[in-house]
Amino acid sequence: MADNDFEGFGIFEEPEGFRPSTPPPKEVLHTRVIVPNGPEEIKLRLVGSHSLWAHYLWNSGIELANYIDKNPDTVRAKKVLELGAGAGLPSIVSAFDGAKFVVSTDYPDPALIDNLEHNVKQYAEIASKISAVGYLWGSNIKEVMSNAGFKDNEVFDILLLSDLVFNHTEHSKLIKSCKMAIEGNPNAVVYVFFTHHRPHLAKKDMIFFDIAQSEGFQIEKILEEKRTPMFEEDPGAPEIRATVHGYKMTIPIPV
Repeated sequence: MADNDFEGFGIFEEPEGFRPSTPPPKEVLHTRVIVPNGPEEIKLRLVGSHSLWAHYLWNSGIELANYIDKNPDTVRAKKVLELGAGAGLPSIVSAFDGAKFVVSTDYPDPALIDNLEHNVKQYAEIASKISAVGYLWGSNIKEVMSNAGFKDNEVFDILLLSDLVFNHTEHSKLIKSCKMAIEGNPNAVVYVFFTHHRPHLAKKDMIFFDIAQSEGFQIEKILEEKRTPMFEEDPGAPEIRATVHGYKMTIPIPV
């Protein structure tokens, strides 16, 4: 049969309306509980839909941003890296609260990074000290540092992770990235905020911290806040799915 035997029949064409179109981006407002600096409300654009769940403003990201606003010294004059930033709320709050500069990263997908870039650059007063970059967890982070203008011996002071530990297959890669990003900085702190969205897998979520401890991190719980579950219809106890947990991780100086 010749290559063009089916021409004109349209048998490989999807009928109109067969595949739903991607929803358009939407804008949401985050109202800050305390405003050390900058606007009371932060406008964020969310991608219309994405397989990596970047089309939601997650409870843990909101609580991490609230924590930074309540404790601005956490980021003041610090070099900040956010992993899996999504819409970039904690990054933006960090920039307003006095961070030296902020690198906001997510999976290197053009739709994600373009949207993140839009959010972090929309405020002129912080645009010069915040950037959006694609980064694959576990890969060499030196390029991210180089693009941020780091000197050879410079590393980050503060790392921000919100709602990432549910991705169980990526725990080791995340820890590897964290270690590379703060290597040799005894004062560095990694903030990890999350919710057990699938209560039956809560123990698997917590394996992240087991791996971190095996890699030399010390773990301290710093926060527990109740919100509304992200997905009311999901299975599992609502009070578990509504709770945001906050931890900080450090690597002490060897004695």
